[in-house]
Amino acid sequence: MVYLKSIDAIGFKSFADQTNVQFDKGVTAIVGPNGSGKSNITDAIKWVLGEQSAKSLRGSKMEDIIFSGAEHRKAQNYAEVQLRLDNHSKKLSVDENEVIVTRRLYRSGESEYYINNDRARLKDIADLFLDSGLGKEAYSIISQGRVDEILNAKPIDRRQIIEESAGVLKYKKRKAESLNKLDQTEDNLTRVEDILYDLEGRVEPLKEEAAIAKEYKTLSHQMKHSDIVVTVHDIDQYTNDNRQLDQRLNDLQGQQANKEADKQRLSQQIQQYKGKRHQLDNDVESLNYQLVKATEAFEKYTGQLNVLEERKKNQSETNARYEEEQENLMELLENISNEISEAQDTYKSLKSKQKELNAVIRELEEQLYVSDEAHDEKLEEIKNEYYTLMSEQSDVNNDIRFLKHTIEENEAKKSRLDSRLVEVFEQLKDIQGQIKTTKKEYQQTNKELSAVDKEIKNIEKDLTDTKKAQNEYEEKLYQAYRYTEKMKTRIDSLATQEEEYTYFFNGVKHILKAKNKELKGIHGAVAEIIDVPSKLTQAIETALGASLQHVIVDSEKDGRQAIQFLKERNLGRATFLPLNVIQSRVVATDIKSIAKEANGFISIASEAVKVAPEYQNI
Repeated sequence: MVYLKSIDAIGFKSFADQTNVQFDKGVTAIVGPNGSGKSNITDAIKWVLGEQSAKSLRGSKMEDIIFSGAEHRKAQNYAEVQLRLDNHSKKLSVDENEVIVTRRLYRSGESEYYINNDRARLKDIADLFLDSGLGKEAYSIISQGRVDEILNAKPIDRRQIIEESAGVLKYKKRKAESLNKLDQTEDNLTRVEDILYDLEGRVEPLKEEAAIAKEYKTLSHQMKHSDIVVTVHDIDQYTNDNRQLDQRLNDLQGQQANKEADKQRLSQQIQQYKGKRHQLDNDVESLNYQLVKATEAFEKYTGQLNVLEERKKNQSETNARYEEEQENLMELLENISNEISEAQDTYKSLKSKQKELNAVIRELEEQLYVSDEAHDEKLEEIKNEYYTLMSEQSDVNNDIRFLKHTIEENEAKKSRLDSRLVEVFEQLKDIQGQIKTTKKEYQQTNKELSAVDKEIKNIEKDLTDTKKAQNEYEEKLYQAYRYTEKMKTRIDSLATQEEEYTYFFNGVKHILKAKNKELKGIHGAVAEIIDVPSKLTQAIETALGASLQHVIVDSEKDGRQAIQFLKERNLGRATFLPLNVIQSRVVATDIKSIAKEANGFISIASEAVKVAPEYQNI
């Protein structure tokens, strides 16, 4: 069976960074909270397997799968997902024990597929997973609601499900392809019949041409001398053409070498940019951590400052209250002191009055003892007066006791007020000390808060600069990647053109392709064997012209076989240079001398180009 080993994703939906998900043996489920990206993993698998419906991937258009950016993240320009499969069972039609399937999508809509890092088509991926149980339409991935869809499916749909599970679908597809090929074969047979019918009408003209050819052979011996002269002229022309083509080939090879060097240099730059980007990511993470710490410190000091402000406000109110209470106590103390003073004065006055009454009473008592009956009336009067005075004395004594009690209470109250006043002064002193301490703490907190605020600004500036540098490096990295891809495409194109002989005439191209296959004795075109200095390329190309495309062969026989090859297949025409016939042509010395004296002379063409010894006669 095929075993899924891992998934690598970058730029796909929520996987903005390079993400690797390993599937060890025994893994049966992926769990996580809502929004953590579980469904994106199955979407990634379906997408690599060839899913073309954006709706099936929970999007409105296919570009929606590319990471669109976030508040602090730049959007990606492409999405790429890579599946790594264990193929030891050889269930998949690939010789390797491990199969890597990759799909990449650019925002331009361009899509690329790879199998083991080789470019592939969507059809190749579909054929790879055919009858393997995998694929975008297979039942290895059943999304939400698919179970009900299967249970409620129509009989014909159920049959398709069973055929897919049983592996019958592969043979049905092959049958459909075979029927399609049969239809194409029938169309080809019909076309062949039409061609045969057309060729039958050309048989008679060809017979006439054959008679003419026989006559040509008879006359060819007579024209041999003329052919030699013409051949010598053609050889010169062929030599020039060959040199031009060879120079062109050398230029293309030089361009290819330069492109390879550029590719290597850009690859190194990409690695450097990746290293710098990794360092920038670490710097950003460190700065974010510092910013969080600084923000926490800022919030802490702000809270402390608010507490100190509140305490300062409360202490100010308490201080004012204590000062007001102190003033009230002082006023009350003054009033009590006045009352005590007045009570003492009254007490002294009553005491004096008591003494006077006591003196009068003693005087009356003395008079009472010495009185006689004659004085009874006077005694009665004095008694009445005595009783009155005693009553007044009792009242005075009561007043004195009341005043004493009042004085004692007032003195006790004064003592309590004095104690309270001392407490108030102590509390006021403590509050003033707390106010001083709070002011110092407030000033220190303000300093620390200013330092933290400055540090936060510096960190934010560093973070902004780092993000800007990161964006610049990412842009350079992307430009380097695009340039590398462009150069790779250009190199592949040049290599393909070189392999396909794109710049040669149709007949020459088919002869060169058949070299060492259907045809023997073919050396190549003149352009392939000469080496021309880059500064003389245009001059040699102009001088040789079409001669660059003349084909060098071992013998006349090889040339005739090549001509027959072209005629039988109606592939065009070509000119051939047999090595066993061609004679070298030497430029006369006097002509060289005249040429060297001419204005603008650079070199003799035959001396400027380089060629292998076996081709010197060409």
